[in-house]
Amino acid sequence: MKARVFGWAADTGACGYYRIENPFEEMARLGHKVSHGLSVSGQELVDDYDVVVAQRVVFPEVVEVLAAVQRSEGGSRVVYEIDDNLIEVDPLNPVAPHFRRLDVRTALLTCISIADAITVTTEPLAEFYSTWNRNVHVVPNRLPNYFASWLPELALMSPTEGNRRIVWAGSPTHGQDFHNAKELRYGLRRAIDWGNADLTFMGADYRRKMGGGNFIPWSGDIPSYHRSLLGAYDIGLCPLARTKFNDGKSGLKAMEYQAAGIVPIATDCPSYRGIIEHGRNGFLCRTQQDWHEAFQALQDDEVLRGMRTECLALTRDRTYAANISDWTDVYDGLLR
Repeated sequence: MKARVFGWAADTGACGYYRIENPFEEMARLGHKVSHGLSVSGQELVDDYDVVVAQRVVFPEVVEVLAAVQRSEGGSRVVYEIDDNLIEVDPLNPVAPHFRRLDVRTALLTCISIADAITVTTEPLAEFYSTWNRNVHVVPNRLPNYFASWLPELALMSPTEGNRRIVWAGSPTHGQDFHNAKELRYGLRRAIDWGNADLTFMGADYRRKMGGGNFIPWSGDIPSYHRSLLGAYDIGLCPLARTKFNDGKSGLKAMEYQAAGIVPIATDCPSYRGIIEHGRNGFLCRTQQDWHEAFQALQDDEVLRGMRTECLALTRDRTYAANISDWTDVYDGLLR
């Protein structure tokens, strides 16, 4: 059975790209009737699709649209896709005021409650949202298929001589992660003080919080960002503050680094434990000494080269092509 599915994306940024655009394009390649966009009429949803996937769309009027879809004669199913804990957004997150509005929160909880199924990225999110809806499915984040096509190119790249090139890439929503990252600052500062490391922030500028580094504005689109990582960096930073919001996050940042041949050094937390095998394809750190020792270990060319090889070996099994059944099983299952 192949369900006809429409993906109502939340945005044209990372959330829409990873959770709607990529999986829906892979489903289309396999012959499924799918479409996606930022808006669509309620009648079109009723007439043309078996399943409507609404991605954390939280405008109050959306509730009535989704309810009308469910009331339709054909009995279209509604899946609510949500990849963050939007009930407990960190106060330092720029989007926090929006999700604290009563009308937005009410619409969010109503959509979650009336949906036929919920899809989330991690087990902690599944447990959290099961309070409002018992039919929750964990559909982990995956990698765009083009990473697999880049593997031959990446296999030929070697660590550059001289300073280790360290990168952190992300949006302005990570202020809390750097505000509390004294262990990372200590370990990184010692590495840079030796004169054998260069630090670059890409996207959001946290140089002041970290005491130095370089800054590159966001490259404009996600495939361009991914391409900009290739051969440009040796080590990728993944600091994550221990908050209720972050407890539900996936380890996508580390996955992207690994697929680009960049060894991740991350906070030791649930988000990264399933992505990084400590000492083999990255490092998991809790203390100042942990961060320092991870940077120190990667000064050795052979260690860095070996860990890059281990990182790249993970790529093919993490693409959408290799895991698209995670999505189709949920959608088709609603119609059985």
